Amino acid sequence: MLFLNPTYSAPPVSLFTRIREDSMMMTFLLSNNTAPYISNATLLAQEENVPPIGLSVASNRPIGFASVFLNIRNPIDAKQSLTIRSVEIVNLNSQQVELRLDDDRRVRLMPLEHTTVDIHLTNQTGYSEIAAIQAIITYEAGGQVHVVKSPAATILH
Repeated sequence: MLFLNPTYSAPPVSLFTRIREDSMMMTFLLSNNTAPYISNATLLAQEENVPPIGLSVASNRPIGFASVFLNIRNPIDAKQSLTIRSVEIVNLNSQQVELRLDDDRRVRLMPLEHTTVDIHLTNQTGYSEIAAIQAIITYEAGGQVHVVKSPAATILH
């Protein structure tokens, strides 16, 4: 037997439509994105021209440093892994690779985990010129190779 409440007022149809559309979009995103992915890449770069206090001025300088921070997400309720294949720091003016990491790094993710992985690179020659640089990350997840680029960054001195 069905009882109707005469004082009940249904919300506007547009609210139901919006909830249904959002629900359908979320279902679409979850069903089509089951592999872990890098949601954000951030680059910090620095060049050190002067040695630390106490070392001679002739010591190996300049030195180029770069730190790449990767936000990685596992969108499903199961353990997964993602393999970082390479990280390149590229000068945007000359397209020259300034720093490079080619060692595979495997990141194991727990169900629904969001994590940050940081990668630190150095070189003994510094940067070729003071210009904007960018990190280009190549990774493999779910049997496919993906490329993510960080926003352009400036080199700190």
